[in-house]
Amino acid sequence: MRAGTETPPLQIRAGTGAPPLQIRAGTETPPLQIRAGTGAPPLQIPPTLIGIGCLWAILEEAHIIMLAIHPQFQGQGLGQALLLALLKSACDRQLERSTLEVRDSNLAAVYLYKKFGFKEAGRRKRYYEDTGEDALVMWRSGLEKPEFQRYLADEKREMCDRLHQKNWHLAIDIFDF
Repeated sequence: MRAGTETPPLQIRAGTGAPPLQIRAGTETPPLQIRAGTGAPPLQIPPTLIGIGCLWAILEEAHIIMLAIHPQFQGQGLGQALLLALLKSACDRQLERSTLEVRDSNLAAVYLYKKFGFKEAGRRKRYYEDTGEDALVMWRSGLEKPEFQRYLADEKREMCDRLHQKNWHLAIDIFDF
């Protein structure tokens, strides 16, 4: 790499006052190393974004604007983990309800949202420009209620068991209930 052309690190802030997590893109980024057991050589995995989730906090509402898992990693509980983290963040911010849009053909996502208590509230015709597909508008209220907090705690336990069965392990337990 020539001098002066190094890619600056991506900075992600977890919250106000928290130092940013820096992730460098480029050839100098070392691969993730996973060891299966003692004496086994590490499995080399190049850095890959496998999931992303984001919400906007607008007054007392959490608008989930993005939740996506890389196709190679779908069906392992990672989408559930991201949704749980977003809803936990909404609860921590004392938000009362959540909304989102989802492709009406994305049955796995619709099922996941319904599992977390989202209900269909409407439809946005031809919302997705790439296909002209409709979006379902889904809502979940009662995020501030103790029953929802208990529900999240139960889902966390089930999610951790499922992730463990798929050989995923949380490096940092950010879901503190």
